[in-house]
Amino acid sequence: MHIPSTKNYRSFYIVLILLIFFLSGCYAPRYTQLEILFPADSDLPDNIEKVTMVNRSYLPLDERQKTGVYYTRNHYERRETYLDSIVSDNALHSLAEHLNNTPRLEVDEDYTISRMNVTDYSFLDRMKREKVSKLCNEKNADAVVALEAFHSFDSLYYVLAGFDIIGIRSTRLKTVWSTYSPASSEPLDKFYLRDTTWFQSRSNSGYTALRKLPSRKEALQEASYQAGKKYAKIISPYWKEIERLYFAHFSETMNKATEYARNENWKEAAIIWRQIAENDDKRKNALAAYNMAIVSEIKGNLQLARYWIDRALKKKPNVDQFGKYKRTIEQRINRQKIIDRQMGLID
Repeated sequence: MHIPSTKNYRSFYIVLILLIFFLSGCYAPRYTQLEILFPADSDLPDNIEKVTMVNRSYLPLDERQKTGVYYTRNHYERRETYLDSIVSDNALHSLAEHLNNTPRLEVDEDYTISRMNVTDYSFLDRMKREKVSKLCNEKNADAVVALEAFHSFDSLYYVLAGFDIIGIRSTRLKTVWSTYSPASSEPLDKFYLRDTTWFQSRSNSGYTALRKLPSRKEALQEASYQAGKKYAKIISPYWKEIERLYFAHFSETMNKATEYARNENWKEAAIIWRQIAENDDKRKNALAAYNMAIVSEIKGNLQLARYWIDRALKKKPNVDQFGKYKRTIEQRINRQKIIDRQMGLID
């Protein structure tokens, strides 16, 4: 069975490093991290700024009666624990945490989760408009985010890997999410999420390998946390940390700029790189112009980043990294237009 692995973001740069050292043994790549804003997958009306949450994912009433799980008067009454019903709140807490870290939406401060009364609850039917209005009025919110369904399937096994045994737990989670507004009888957004979270352990015996894995409840809590995080990205622009490459040169002047960059003193680094970008050495000024594009992006000026990368390409059009970064900046400029619309900055 294929186990998803972490994506290697630096594999592309192996060829790049060889190319750079072929051109000159004096240049080397360096890396920096920055946070950039990505657009939401769904466009909500820009008048929606604050949301409240409701958990509608509990089983239909007759199924809850069979399993002995009820929700009433703000607490659980149960003879047996139906784990999906208990852990599903974690998905909403995760949603609130991640929405409150975005610039577009916020959730009421105490992360209150409302629940549908079992006497007037119909499984997966859309919320009634009057119920949405009531919740929004009570919470002073503009919209309601509902967790409509929450179902999990868990498997536990081990496989041989040379002299070791690898224990594996896979937690498959299916959730249904909706966003409602008092101004509409239909959901503003509906999203079906299917995802698998994998856990691994290594030992010299199958029993020990399985014992080292997280419990089903712990695994489900992690899977539900990821589900809430993913839906937050569906309805709101979100921050993501990315890596950028810039170039160092083993000369006194460039070393000084590199030291400034390493300490994130981009203003001083830019002063040096800009001076180098104006000299007559095509190789040096092309790499300095590229570095200026990186600084411009870090400072949030995408148009200026485009200007500098165009200058670098004009001097050295065959450097793969320049072309790759040019495409990246064009994508960011196009995404920024979407973000500006989602933030209500443009029509």
